[in-house]
Amino acid sequence: TISNQWSKHQITNFDYIMFLNTICGRTYNNLSQYFIFPWIIKDFFDSLSISSNSIYRDLTYPIFAQDEERRDTVINKYEMKESDNKYHCGTFYSTHAFVSYYLLRQCPYSEIALEIQGGHFDGADRLFNSTTQMSSMDERFQELIPELYYLPELFVNTNEYVFGYTQKRKKVSDVELPQWSQNDPRLFVLIHKKIFEHKIVSENLNKWIDLIFGYRQQGPAAVEVCNTYRQACYPIDNKKLY
Repeated sequence: TISNQWSKHQITNFDYIMFLNTICGRTYNNLSQYFIFPWIIKDFFDSLSISSNSIYRDLTYPIFAQDEERRDTVINKYEMKESDNKYHCGTFYSTHAFVSYYLLRQCPYSEIALEIQGGHFDGADRLFNSTTQMSSMDERFQELIPELYYLPELFVNTNEYVFGYTQKRKKVSDVELPQWSQNDPRLFVLIHKKIFEHKIVSENLNKWIDLIFGYRQQGPAAVEVCNTYRQACYPIDNKKLY
């Protein structure tokens, strides 16, 4: 089976996650059911050591619960909510808005972003303009899309869209990349993919799979790792999920 091939390192992490997305019904043709990939790098440091555990996100927990302080915060919020409306995060980890956010500079996603915002691009400070934004790991940012591991063009404003200026009067155009990529989108994607295939990720990727595709999607196992979302994110017939 594909799972056995992956466990024996006969196929890549990338190919295995693409396979899981496909058999679960995710597709490039539906932004609400778009392919979902894990966020691997904990922080986009100016320097990077691929072999260091410190750069890797804890795949046991969702993005917004990466450290003990954040977990305590979301657990407290969860406990304070009414029993029939408990959840740890109000933003689902994969939405059409996230897809258009990352692919903002590519057609037809730029048109979709315009449609979402009523004919205008969102405020410059809220656009995908720098990888350092992704290091905050709060509810604004959830999981990734596969293109961040293979499509360098998504970082370049080749269509010369006018995104405006941030509050610090900085013009938004191409996505700013970390120093270790030498501001080269192709090098960034190459290193990002290399990190995704690293042994450290391979040994822990099953934990993320449990969050997204496995037994920690809902119920007590999901509560245990702060992986519950608004009821609207779940099947309608599941009236009591956790």
